[in-house]
Amino acid sequence: MFYEPLYCNSERDLLVPGIFDDILNPRAAFEADSIVYSSYVPSGGPTRRLEGLYDPLNPLYGTDASKPTVTPRVVFKDKVKQPDIFSSKDFMCCRQLGNVTESASRCCSNFAAPNADGDLMCMIPSGVDLNVYFNKFVSSEGMGSTLPGGGLLETDFIPETGEPKLTSEVQGKVETLGIAFCQNNAVRNGGAFGSFYPQPNSGSFNGDPEAGRTFGIIDSPLDYDPERDAGTAIFNQGYRWSHHIYCQ
Repeated sequence: MFYEPLYCNSERDLLVPGIFDDILNPRAAFEADSIVYSSYVPSGGPTRRLEGLYDPLNPLYGTDASKPTVTPRVVFKDKVKQPDIFSSKDFMCCRQLGNVTESASRCCSNFAAPNADGDLMCMIPSGVDLNVYFNKFVSSEGMGSTLPGGGLLETDFIPETGEPKLTSEVQGKVETLGIAFCQNNAVRNGGAFGSFYPQPNSGSFNGDPEAGRTFGIIDSPLDYDPERDAGTAIFNQGYRWSHHIYCQ
């Protein structure tokens, strides 16, 4: 895995503190002690470009000559000051989603709920971000062609980040897995983006008030889009990003 730089909004020559080694700040130091990602050529494959990682219409990672020329730079774990989350050599066996268990602590998800027959089943609790939980660098659960919806396959992930791809096919699989394994058998998207009234808003409109809505990110405690069920209250409940799927 590699780590992309995160620059301060107010000062683009400085990295956000606390993530990378201090010697990598300011920006010039990071660029001097990092690698150019576009130089990475996987065995038998095309040159991969950082700007194409999240573009589902760009499976060759930006080899199209019409793409803008950039020099993306990244570092590896040795230049990150955050502590490790996962052990490199220790592991524990656990019961996967959908299996009967005697205790939630035996589940890979560390959560269990009774099914219609009263059996305690390993499940995913409400509020969990499934795009994160099913990231293959976080959990191998959800992977396998015998799972609901055909399960997630190796080709369904962004190789460098482990995230499920943001395609309709892959997101459909994530939804199906969520409906099967979330504690309430229901999923929803986050509430950050929607059609909200622009701010500042006095509460009065000329003509049709619905015509005054503009698609954007929440910027007021009163923001709510009934069509998408998105807005500040939804966001504050933990259902954050509109392109992510959550257990409801």
